[in-house]
Amino acid sequence: WAGQGLNGKIDVRGSSLRSSGQPLGITLPDTPPYRLRGRIAREGSVWSLVTNDATVGSSALTADMQYDTATTPPTLTGKLGGKRLAFADLAPSIGADQAPRAADRVLPTEPFNVPSLAQMNANVQVNLAQLDFGTPNISPMSDLQVHLTLENSHLALSDLSARVAGGRLTGSTSLQADQNPPHWEAALGFTDVDLKRWIPSLKKGGASSQSNAPPYLGGTLNAKVSLTGKGNSVADILGSSNGRLNLDLANGEMSQLITEAIGLDVAQALGMLIAGDVPLRLNCARAAAVVQDGVVKTHYAV
Repeated sequence: WAGQGLNGKIDVRGSSLRSSGQPLGITLPDTPPYRLRGRIAREGSVWSLVTNDATVGSSALTADMQYDTATTPPTLTGKLGGKRLAFADLAPSIGADQAPRAADRVLPTEPFNVPSLAQMNANVQVNLAQLDFGTPNISPMSDLQVHLTLENSHLALSDLSARVAGGRLTGSTSLQADQNPPHWEAALGFTDVDLKRWIPSLKKGGASSQSNAPPYLGGTLNAKVSLTGKGNSVADILGSSNGRLNLDLANGEMSQLITEAIGLDVAQALGMLIAGDVPLRLNCARAAAVVQDGVVKTHYAV
C-alpha cells in the first residue's frame, strides 16, 4: 500500500463472474465456475488487472483490463484474449443451458438482465484463437477478433472477423437495451466458406462419419444476412425479426436424396432407386429470402 496505490498478486475463484462482479458494480456475464491468477494494481481511481491464466468453465482466457471508478458510470477498458472460448460458458448469459438437453424450446427464452447493462461502460478489444460451439454439428471458428463497446446501455460488437472453414465471417451486431423492449440488429457476411467443413452434419452419416463421406449438400458458400428484432430474450428477438438473406453456393454437390425430398426432379429420384444415390454436381445456386415477423419467406431460388 502507498496512499491510494496498490500492487500485488491475485488468485481468486468463484461460482460465476457475474456474482463476483456485482459487489464492485462490474457488469460481467453469468458463467460456470472460474479461476483467475495474475497481478492487480490500483492507482487513484483506476484498478488494473493482468492475467495470462484465467479459466472459465472449459475456456482458457487472458486479460489486460483497467476499471475506472471515477467516471459515471464506471468504465472498463482493455484487451481480452485466449486460446479457447467455449460458447457453452457464455450460454447462461443469454438464457441458454450450459449443456444441450432435450427441451420443448429450441431458442433460449430466459429474459436478458437488461438493468445490469446500465451499471458501467466498456471498451474492450477481443482476440481469441478459437470459439468452440460445443457441438460436432458446427466447426469451431478461429482467429476471432471483435471490438466490444457498452455505452448508455447500448452493447455493440463491431469489426467482427473470424476464420470459418477456409473462409471468413465479418460483420457487426448490437443490442440497444435502453429501449423497451430492447432492440437488436445484426449484419453478417460469409465469404468462401466450405459448407461441408463448417457443418459436418451435412455429410451422410452425420458429423461422426469419415471425412471423405459424400455430403448431402456441399460447396463454397457466400452469404449476407441482415436482421433486426425486438424482445427480452433470444426467442423473442428472432421471433419478431425482420430482414434479408442472400445465399450463393458454388462448386459443390447435392445428394439426389435432397432432390427427391423437395421434388426437384422426380424422374432422377426414381432412377436413383436403381443406380444408387450418385451425387449431382452443383455448379452454382443462388437464393434470396425476406424475414417478416420471424418467418422466412423465399423470394427466389435458382
